[in-house]
Amino acid sequence: MRIKKEKEYRELDGQLDQIMKTDVFQFSNDQLIQVKIHYAASSRRQGVVLISENGFLLEGKGNASTFILWADKINSEHIMTCVEGTMNLFNVWEEERMLGYHDQLSGMRIEKEQNGFIYYCQDSHTKEKDTSIIFSISLLSKSSIKTSF
Repeated sequence: MRIKKEKEYRELDGQLDQIMKTDVFQFSNDQLIQVKIHYAASSRRQGVVLISENGFLLEGKGNASTFILWADKINSEHIMTCVEGTMNLFNVWEEERMLGYHDQLSGMRIEKEQNGFIYYCQDSHTKEKDTSIIFSISLLSKSSIKTSF
């Protein structure tokens, strides 16, 4: 998976849609972030991918350039530091033990919140407009550890 420098939107019938496939963040300094999974409803395993060109530091688990956070339990949250640079995020699902993402009908609707964003995602397997996973990302200050929507 390559880092994208610009947000990527779904295309239907040759037109760009308001549904986003990949969200892009630019950080000029290391940024503490919290990802929280609020809801998952699909026959397939659902999750969130975070990719950073300079990597992440995840408390107690080391560092990596890519994290897949699965919706194994609702209200699970993960706090990590994204090293300055570009970060991408998008929804994923598991299909026959393979990672699925960016199908024609998949994507994310986004709501801006005080400290971040809430993502309402659909994969290509659920009925059109049905939400398969809801997650949020909060941009935390170094002094705060917990922020919820």
